[in-house]
Amino acid sequence: VQLELDYRMAQQAVVRDELLPIEQALSKLEADIATVHTKHAEKAELTQLNRDLAAKKEVARKAAEDVNEARCKLAEQLGLLEPLPTAAEMEAQLAKELEELAEKLTQAAAELKTA
Repeated sequence: VQLELDYRMAQQAVVRDELLPIEQALSKLEADIATVHTKHAEKAELTQLNRDLAAKKEVARKAAEDVNEARCKLAEQLGLLEPLPTAAEMEAQLAKELEELAEKLTQAAAELKTA
């Protein structure tokens, strides 16, 4: 009976020793699958974000076209030869005018000092 018990325990040890690398490989495979799923989800999310960004850019481009068209129509209705300036053009013009005024103010201050 003891011999049979020792034999069965030895068999269990052999089976455990054989199963350990299989269990380790299975665990690694499960971890690799989880990593692939995560990367796939991240890639899908990035793809969706890229699509959303492209859609928003298209909406912005269309809005800019609509604004430009409205500026041209308004200029036409007002009988202007050129369309109304854009906000950027108006800012540039204002900056230029401010520079000119600052220069004139500096000149006037200098003239007052010499007078």
